Amino acid sequence: MTERNDIPQDSQCAVTFTDVSHSYKVRKKPDVQALIGVSFTARAGKVTAIVGPNGSGKTTVFKLMNGLLPLHGGSVEVNGYDVSDRDNIQNEVGVVFQSPSIDEHLSARENIEHYGHLY
Repeated sequence: MTERNDIPQDSQCAVTFTDVSHSYKVRKKPDVQALIGVSFTARAGKVTAIVGPNGSGKTTVFKLMNGLLPLHGGSVEVNGYDVSDRDNIQNEVGVVFQSPSIDEHLSARENIEHYGHLY
């Protein structure tokens, strides 16, 4: 992920991370800094991929975007909603699993509906 400071604030932004930081507590060790000052914008109507090696913060970004982790610094908005507004965030974010977990006994629509209820 590349740090950016030129993020336009307009209605075309579906996801906006601004100067986001997050650390994890590790028992009897110093905190692990997963994200430090991360800023990016994912535009509405565009495909955005967050890629990087293991341990680069992709899962942390995903969890912060879904309101599954507390924000330690900065701000995250999804379609204009602050991530602390979990009810609205859950209606705005979709999930694609890394490992296929499709139930072969269900139709495509039924699989989507079933896994959609998990989030």
